[in-house]
Amino acid sequence: MVFAERDWKYLKRIHDEMLASLCAGINQQAADLLQSPAESEHAKYLSLYNHLRKSDDILAESFNDWRRSTIVQKAACLYRYGVLTQEHLAQLSPDAQECVRFSESLWKEKKKEPNKVLGTAR
Repeated sequence: MVFAERDWKYLKRIHDEMLASLCAGINQQAADLLQSPAESEHAKYLSLYNHLRKSDDILAESFNDWRRSTIVQKAACLYRYGVLTQEHLAQLSPDAQECVRFSESLWKEKKKEPNKVLGTAR
């Protein structure tokens, strides 16, 4: 399915907001990892490295190749990680909302449990 022009324009308009939100969550979790008093400095480094690798994959999945023909997958991914909020979703047409939710349900069937890198996964 291709999103309606109105939906595509809305998602383009909030692109930077969603990118900032995702990065803020990733950065906050990185800061939390570094503040862990129970871990050695090496353990913190390894945790941070793994976190950044996973986070980079999420950023790429969510924002690389951002165009109208890929927006269904991007929107479903952003919804999965809590970046495309219920408030954002409510601004989309009913068809687009259904498409995002359907794509997300297919992903859940395939994965069964999302990667909880940000702690906001649905």
